[in-house]
Amino acid sequence: MSTHHGGSHHGGGQLPSTFDTDKVLGKVYDARVLGRLVKYLGPVKSDLALGAGGMVMRSLSTIAVPLLVGMAADRILAATETGDLSGLNIIVIITIAAILLGWGGRYLEELFLGYTGQKILLKVRTEMFDHLQRLSLRFFDQNKVGRIMSRVQNDVQQIQELLASGMLNVLFSALTLVAIACIMLVMNTRLALLTLSVVPALAVVTFVWQRYARQAFIKVRRAIATVNAQLQEGIAGVRVTQSLTREEVNSEQFENANREHYSANV
Repeated sequence: MSTHHGGSHHGGGQLPSTFDTDKVLGKVYDARVLGRLVKYLGPVKSDLALGAGGMVMRSLSTIAVPLLVGMAADRILAATETGDLSGLNIIVIITIAAILLGWGGRYLEELFLGYTGQKILLKVRTEMFDHLQRLSLRFFDQNKVGRIMSRVQNDVQQIQELLASGMLNVLFSALTLVAIACIMLVMNTRLALLTLSVVPALAVVTFVWQRYARQAFIKVRRAIATVNAQLQEGIAGVRVTQSLTREEVNSEQFENANREHYSANV
């Protein structure tokens, strides 16, 4: 989170004089930004690898269990004619093992990705606080403390979730989907093609939806930043508010900000 402003040096890049949400988010998918974020994965690569291993275990279990259940069902149906249930016990044991593998994978995934996320959160927030102390006074004159707090708390939390689990979830979900599609094609090509025929339509819907979702996300971020700013100013300046009998005015302003936040989330 290295930035520069008003003669304060702390790493590379620049921080705008004000936290204009639209301008800042305009480059949120910039490869250079992602490159700067990836550096935080280095110190936690061992935990990240263990979490990824757990995710692989869970994905394998997700694929294997339905296949094994199908094999068991076929064996039982065949036994109604032949009376031969040989091998069913082995299938049941393997199925139970696959389920346990999935549970173990989920445990490892949640444990180590949780560690990864908290370590990243600790480092980013520490660096951000250290940097904020080196910014010029003009920066704090032009930005409300509540809005800055929203960046430190909410935005950093989003970065932590992206780095710790978001990218891995997307990757392994895609791999799991491809594996399932391949298995379906091997088992029944015609039925698989019929089932997968909706995928292009879903991809188009997702692409279109992302544009609206991004705008909604920006709106929510702006709204929560405004609420935090109103809270901070209202609490910090309560003596001035009471001395000027502005309680009703401040309450109305906060209610408006709170309603905007509500509207942005529904």
